[in-house]
Amino acid sequence: MVIGAASGTSCFGPAYEFATIIETDLRKRKIRDRVPITYVTPEPYVGHMGLGGVGDSKGLIESEFRQRHIKWICNARVVEVTATEVVVNELDARGQLA
Repeated sequence: MVIGAASGTSCFGPAYEFATIIETDLRKRKIRDRVPITYVTPEPYVGHMGLGGVGDSKGLIESEFRQRHIKWICNARVVEVTATEVVVNELDARGQLA
């Protein structure tokens, strides 16, 4: 499962919340081990929130994602979504392909 935010997103919080809600639901259904989750974001790091971070949001979200086995890809642009894959370009700090 791929969850995340697209470039131009004005509020990143709901995507983080959705990722944790889905992970919790999959665990309750006892199928979490069959559903890998990856969080994709254009932010330079998880927890940036489009604001440069809020307190230790980077550390808190990284810790929560690790605990829940949610992988993440930052500085990302979704290029294509098909029935079997999500194609993502990772960008450098200048917004160029890495």
